[in-house]
Parts: sequence; C-alpha cells; structure tokens
Amino acid sequence: NVYEPGSIFKVIAASAALEEGIADLEDVFYCEKGEYRVGGRILHDFHPYGELSLMDVIARSSNIGTVKVAQKLGEEKLYEYIEKFGFGRPTGIDLSGEVAGISRHPSVWSRSDITTIPIGQGIAVTAVQMVKAVSVIANGGYAVTPDVVDRMTTWEGGVYKEFTPPPAVRVLSEDTCRKMRKVLRKVVTEGTGRRVNSKVYELCGKTGTAQMVNPAGGYFENKYHASFMGFAPM
Repeated sequence: NVYEPGSIFKVIAASAALEEGIADLEDVFYCEKGEYRVGGRILHDFHPYGELSLMDVIARSSNIGTVKVAQKLGEEKLYEYIEKFGFGRPTGIDLSGEVAGISRHPSVWSRSDITTIPIGQGIAVTAVQMVKAVSVIANGGYAVTPDVVDRMTTWEGGVYKEFTPPPAVRVLSEDTCRKMRKVLRKVVTEGTGRRVNSKVYELCGKTGTAQMVNPAGGYFENKYHASFMGFAPM
C-alpha cells in the first residue's frame, strides 16, 4: 500500500546533491530559525535551527535545510533522482499486488511542491520502494530488484527452478554512498534516531514523521505515519 514517507525521503535530495556536486557534507545551509516563507507557504522545523551543515540537516532532520538543498538541486534534477531510485513504478518484487506509488513530473508540480516533495509529502511510496532506495546507499550505489524466492527445490532437495533478478543499475557513486553512510550513521549516534542505536552493530538509518492525509481534505493535525529505515552494519 502507499503512504507519504515523510523525512525518510530526505535521503533522496541529499544523495542527489552529493552526487551532482552541488553540495558537500560540510557545506552550510541557513535554516531560518525554524520558519521559512517559501513557495507561497511558511515551512517550519520542529526545532529552530540557524546554520547547519548538510550532514546535520539530515541528522537533525531539518525540513528547511532539506528544501534549500533541493532548491539548489532544482526540480528537474530532483525528479531525475526520484526516478533513478525507483519511485513512481513497481519494484518488480515477486509478490502479487504491488502498486507503483505516486510520483508526478515537475511539469505538473505546483509552486509549493519543491517545498513538500523533498521532505516526503506530496509523493506516495510503498515500504518496499523505500527499502530498495536505502539499499542503494548500503550496497555501494546500485538499484537492485528485490526478490523473495531464490529457488524452488524438489522434495529430494534438487533444484527445480532458480530465479535470477535483472542486473543491478548504478544510481550513485561509491564516494557518494560512503558520505551518505556517514550521514545516516550520525542520525543514529547523535540525531533523531538515537533511540534505535545498537551496542552490537554500527547501525545507519533515517527517521520519518509524516502527517496523515485527511480524506476530507488536507492533513490531520495530530495523526502521523512514523517510520524508520536503515541497515547494519555500516
């Protein structure tokens, strides 16, 4: 099923900015002390921040910082990476009933979409699409078709049929993935994901809290999809 992912989607804009060379981990973005008038609306952060590095924008999950990164990247380039990561179409996993999610081309974006899509609202995804996306960072840059069944065997143990997924497609460089692993590690050690930190594994991840869509229109004020995606070891 689809849902709006919220802040776990911020890894797409950050990864794209690093890959395109428009920002590096230590580049600083001014986060407007928590209130930013942009795209015909006022964008807020949960905590008011001043200057944050790109690393801390993601570790502390600043909406304003992420949107400023996305503005620097541009709508077309952001959408290009949304597509590269596999959103807006089924992953091809070998389970029935998979849906494509909802990802619109920038030609039909509203003035405010650049302020919502980078932070995971105004786009609809599935959980398996998010797992596929974070695996790109974990595995060194490749989009891999997820699969459940490796092979079917006979009663005696012989192989009846083997399943070979399509070739992996490179999305990010190894250098970008190395930087993003550092970012997602800091989320868990010092940022919004501290409560999931492990004494056993070097865990990497990203938290997300997205307002739930109200069927009557707009969003509920006090209902949220809370999520975490990650991987271990770093």
